Amino acid sequence: MQQPRSAIAACIALAAYAVALVAGWASGVPGPTVMVRALVAMVVCYAVGSLLASMAYHAIREFLDSYEKNHPVPELGQSPTPGHSEAGRNEQSGVAA
Repeated sequence: MQQPRSAIAACIALAAYAVALVAGWASGVPGPTVMVRALVAMVVCYAVGSLLASMAYHAIREFLDSYEKNHPVPELGQSPTPGHSEAGRNEQSGVAA
């Protein structure tokens, strides 16, 4: 889980850094001030991105666990529902097996 969280957080942080740089330079603020503010924005957005990525991971993991529990994969050679076979379904639908 560590690598996807770090990648998402890094992307959000770099995007914040770029936006802060462009916005600062466009507004005419002195260079050193722009750089410090952009670095602060990058650090804060890395923490926020890491938190968001962790929340998304846990939500997706919870959904997948629930889905796997409610939709088990049948063993090879067994029909998906007890008492029904593939040939029986084909005969009911008029298709020859």
